[in-house]
Amino acid sequence: MFPKPFYKHLLPALFAGLLLRLFFILKFPFYSGDTAYYEELARNWLYHGTYGFYSHGQLFPSDLRVPGYPGFLAVIYCFAGPGRKAVMLAQALVDLATCVLAAGIASRLASGLSNASRGRIATAALWLTALCPFTANYAAVPLTEVLATFFTTLVILIILSPAFLQIDLLPPSDLFHGTSIWFLGGLVVGLGTLVRPETPLLFVPVLLVFLLRSLHRVNLRKLTLATLWMTAGFLLPLAPWAARNAVSLGRVQFLAPRYAETYGDILPTGFYAGQKLGCFVFETRISLPGSCPRNPSM
Repeated sequence: MFPKPFYKHLLPALFAGLLLRLFFILKFPFYSGDTAYYEELARNWLYHGTYGFYSHGQLFPSDLRVPGYPGFLAVIYCFAGPGRKAVMLAQALVDLATCVLAAGIASRLASGLSNASRGRIATAALWLTALCPFTANYAAVPLTEVLATFFTTLVILIILSPAFLQIDLLPPSDLFHGTSIWFLGGLVVGLGTLVRPETPLLFVPVLLVFLLRSLHRVNLRKLTLATLWMTAGFLLPLAPWAARNAVSLGRVQFLAPRYAETYGDILPTGFYAGQKLGCFVFETRISLPGSCPRNPSM
């Protein structure tokens, strides 16, 4: 995939990127409200065998969050215990792998150039992604961003393969190789969907390219075959999740609930519909001893 000059920069760039991520982990660790949700799901799944939350002292199954990131946490907890530093270090390694994938994307985009030029472009992409603070800082945050970026980058790298971009020129002898690439692309999108439910949006540009190809060259058989293999790969990792929700919760849910509700919650759907027409302003009235403000703080 990479020209030979690229490899002499690989280890220095990754080492520099690791130091940057360790700096963020040690100096600027951060946690959000969603972090506690993911951690509780991971602990309950690993130690009690139920993917859910405690309520009134009882553990109930839930589909509030897709299981990709809690599963990632559970694997780390299994080997390193339920500590956040181990999670951050694992995320740093995943993020460094994303940097290599980004360099692969740059190399494929420059496939028409000489090996020397491709090597320089891939090397520049590697250093830029390894030392970019706007993505490196997410290694210090126990959230889905690092895993979601990894899967998104991997999908883009797969989409840039000739099996996707030159599907109409694919000879019959390479059809088996093409089907494996199409299936792999759908599989990675499915795995990414288990981390972030919006990942299937990556299918939109692919299907658009397929549609444009079909308009210029009549090759519907290959296009249909590619779409079917991608769909099969996409549904493969989502099927166990949907089946689990059907058995445990009585509803087939391939992603996550739209309003992040738990099973049985009563939703103010009328209020949500009204939000689309206007803006609801929350007012907080603050009363201090000895004072009574006339105007509430907004």
